[in-house]
Amino acid sequence: MTHYDTLEISRQASPEVIRAAYRSLMQRFHPDRRPDDPAAARRAAEITVAYEVLSDPVRRAAYDRDLAIGPTTPPPPEAATVIRRQKPAARPTARLSTRTSLLGGRALLVAVVIGGVIGLAMWLASPKADAQTELHSIRQAFTGGGLPEARLRELYARKQALLQAAPALRAGAIAEAAVDLEARTVELLSSPLTLRLRDAELVIPRLRIVLGSFDADRVRAHIGRLSEPLISDIARSLAAADPILFNGKTGETLVKELVLSTLANRLGGAPADAYPSTYFESPGRYGPIEVLLPEGLTVRAG
Repeated sequence: MTHYDTLEISRQASPEVIRAAYRSLMQRFHPDRRPDDPAAARRAAEITVAYEVLSDPVRRAAYDRDLAIGPTTPPPPEAATVIRRQKPAARPTARLSTRTSLLGGRALLVAVVIGGVIGLAMWLASPKADAQTELHSIRQAFTGGGLPEARLRELYARKQALLQAAPALRAGAIAEAAVDLEARTVELLSSPLTLRLRDAELVIPRLRIVLGSFDADRVRAHIGRLSEPLISDIARSLAAADPILFNGKTGETLVKELVLSTLANRLGGAPADAYPSTYFESPGRYGPIEVLLPEGLTVRAG
């Protein structure tokens, strides 16, 4: 079986077709997708070797030349016998031929070793395609659900290792995580919240809530339905506190703590609780985990 047969493509396949075939096959046979299937692991190894050769123009050209030459057919036994009878005394020539064969064999061995080293170096220097495919598989595993927490944590650790080894992919993952975090951030106030305290007035221009990644969509929708009761609960909690505590550098910290505890009481869950891991967090977190005051707060006497 040739490398082309392994990737299920023709010998005229373009680099794009080779790359697409490799990704498609790895999605089917990657060991992470079939952890209990030794045959799939062997198939994945064959696919990887074939792709390493055919994705490199130099190695592919050499491989194609070898395929074109084909295996050398040895002479039939009768011909060999005739040759030996015609030249019974050609011992020096035989020794020279043997020495030449040994030298040729050594040269071939050296060439194979050098080619293997170069191929390995190129593979180590260009892991992005393999890493990207594996990251895609890890994401699908999280999306599919049904995996035990221990397996989810293994996948998350593997994801982190892949990103650590591939700076280009890591930059993209950071941007992706930022987009996910923004999607999990809820703007709770549609207008500034103004509270009359005993001897002061507290104004909070904006109030944003960051949700944990576990079941974030459902929690976000729940907050949307309960926005008015939540704001009322927050107002009562802040009004019950001593206004003096809202002054100074610790004022924002106190407001954030009071808001977070109020939300936890209304929605359930706690920021410190551990939930099933997600693609972006391990362990996962549920419900409000952080309060943001983008424009700070103002305390006016009066």
